[in-house]
Amino acid sequence: MHSNSQSSQNPPLDDLGSISSYYKPVSTKNRQYYTEMHSNSQTPYNKMSLSDDKLGSTSIKGFAYAHVSNPSEIIANDYWQEFTGPLKTDTVLRYDQNLKNVEAWGLPALVQKPNMRKTFKGGFSPIQFFKLHLSKKFDKPNLPEGLYYKKAITDYLAEMLMTVPAEYTEHAKDIMKESIYRAGLISTRDSDKLKFIEESMAAAMYCKRMLQKQQGTIVILDCGCYKVDFKTFELKNNELNENVNKSLKTTEFAGGACVDKEFLKFLEKKVGEFAVSSLVKEYNDQFQYMLSEFQRQIKLPFTGIKKDFKIIKFDIKKVCPMLKQYVIGTLRSKLERDNWIIDIGFDEVKLMFDFVVDKVINLISLQLTLGITYTAMFLVGGFIGGRINLVISVIFLSLNAVMP
Repeated sequence: MHSNSQSSQNPPLDDLGSISSYYKPVSTKNRQYYTEMHSNSQTPYNKMSLSDDKLGSTSIKGFAYAHVSNPSEIIANDYWQEFTGPLKTDTVLRYDQNLKNVEAWGLPALVQKPNMRKTFKGGFSPIQFFKLHLSKKFDKPNLPEGLYYKKAITDYLAEMLMTVPAEYTEHAKDIMKESIYRAGLISTRDSDKLKFIEESMAAAMYCKRMLQKQQGTIVILDCGCYKVDFKTFELKNNELNENVNKSLKTTEFAGGACVDKEFLKFLEKKVGEFAVSSLVKEYNDQFQYMLSEFQRQIKLPFTGIKKDFKIIKFDIKKVCPMLKQYVIGTLRSKLERDNWIIDIGFDEVKLMFDFVVDKVINLISLQLTLGITYTAMFLVGGFIGGRINLVISVIFLSLNAVMP
């Protein structure tokens, strides 16, 4: 798999929108590129396949495509308006004041670099988690008055593809298909050029191709924003079948968002809970930018290898300058002496990861107690990489762990 980028920047990644809900703040064209990519090609992209990325699909999104003339050449999209490099963008919209026109979508709708010359109290209110209205398992998020969730889904689809989690009902999938039609991605409501496929099955199919003629059990470990899923598939006579054991725990509610929350707990100790919650409420744009910088500078590069780690200088003046006004007492005095720079060391970052890493290890260990021999473990999801990969490869070295 390769990407279609022409250049690389330092884009922030992951589920930025998810953390705002932790503090419950008050909430009141890539399309052109995508169209040109289709119209300028001599061979059309005749079929569109949407891969299920489960709950994480409510916060981050990505897609890949291939020409029907050469289906083995899979291209992962990494072009997102202002950023080139990441394979996913955020499932977020920002509307105008009348909630009619989309002003920004994806990461630019969520993250804006602080501008000291032009800072408005209140910032903006991104619209997110609207796809949860299709699920029966999760609470429905509040949307601004006058904005219907089907409109938000359609508006996002007009810019970017959206996946359908496996737990959604057929009715929910019908709503999604109708929204895809209204967004102009298919010409008819009953088009045969649209197919839904679960991410775990898609990963298993990819793993099957990598294993060539090997047979046996394939493990799919899906580490997403909020949860980690462990699924097994039986590969026999070139056919894949999912193994279902309802009596065994196969999910841990721990993912990339947990690391972000641990970082915020660390930050609260440095600046105070009031300061962080006030930043979320009054300057949400700077709060989101701060999270993106944490992910770019710390979360994504961290491998857990101490000798490779360098002390992080987290500069509040540059990352979230409006936070300063909410810091009081002895915490303010200390930060003023330190020129508003917070040093973040290896042990402090490791603690942010430990909760999730322990959950992943326990989930895998529970499965391995069954004594089943696995042909390969396939690691997927937005949180796969760095620290998680290292721990799995060291502790479970007997397994053949692979990544897409």
